Amino acid sequence: MDLTIDRNIWLRGTEDDSFLLAPETHESHPGKMCCVGIYLNACGVSKEMLVRKMTAHDGVPLVKSLPKNTKWLIKPDTFTVAHDNPLQLYIASSTANLLYGANDEIYEADNYDSDGEPIDNGTPEEFEAGREARIAELFAKHDVNVTFVG
Repeated sequence: MDLTIDRNIWLRGTEDDSFLLAPETHESHPGKMCCVGIYLNACGVSKEMLVRKMTAHDGVPLVKSLPKNTKWLIKPDTFTVAHDNPLQLYIASSTANLLYGANDEIYEADNYDSDGEPIDNGTPEEFEAGREARIAELFAKHDVNVTFVG
């Protein structure tokens, strides 16, 4: 599948909550979508189903509406499976978690790793190019070819 992510509607790298689709009433990002929201909408999930949701596993109606080719974003919650819970819950897959992380990462000129060593994030433009490369690589693992425009 080919996926186009339009930078003009792509919600990313903000201190505000990230959404699959931010509501039109959102103060700073009305109508913008994270990369997973853009993907799900391109796969046929309605905007009504995506609005105000933060993840692909955010609620039973959304999980039930996911097309088969998007199910790699979720996995069964092993706790509910192990305890024979009649309400099967889902959590994000490891790839989905990496996508959410790359999408929401905030550029900081002065950043440090867990050992206190400085991390060179480069310029904001270099940081964005790196974000796009990571997101494209993660989607490619599931046969989704990403192009960024705008």
